[in-house]
Amino acid sequence: PSVMIICRKSSAQVRPAQFIAKEKDTITFKAVRSDVTLFFPNSALFGVSTARLESSNKREATLTVQKVPRDAYPYAVYCDDLNDFAEGNSSPEMIIE
Repeated sequence: PSVMIICRKSSAQVRPAQFIAKEKDTITFKAVRSDVTLFFPNSALFGVSTARLESSNKREATLTVQKVPRDAYPYAVYCDDLNDFAEGNSSPEMIIE
C-alpha cells in the first residue's frame, strides 16, 4: 500500500486514512508540500517508533510490516509547515491481517 500525507495551509490529511496490510508488506509513505514526522506508538510494527520524511529523502519512506498480532494500529503524522498533526477520517490506522 501507499499512503499520501497532504499538507495544506490550514490542514493536513492522510489518504487513505485506513488501509489493510499483512506481515512483510511494504508501505510507502509520501508527504506533499511539507516535511513530516510519522509516529508509531507500537514500534514493533515497523521496528521503529518514528520516521522522518523530508526533502533530503524526497519526503518518502518505505517501511516493512514486521511480525505483529493482527489488529488495528493507530499512528500520527506531524506536518512541519502547518505545525500541527494531520488527520484521516479520524486518527489514521493500519489494519494488519
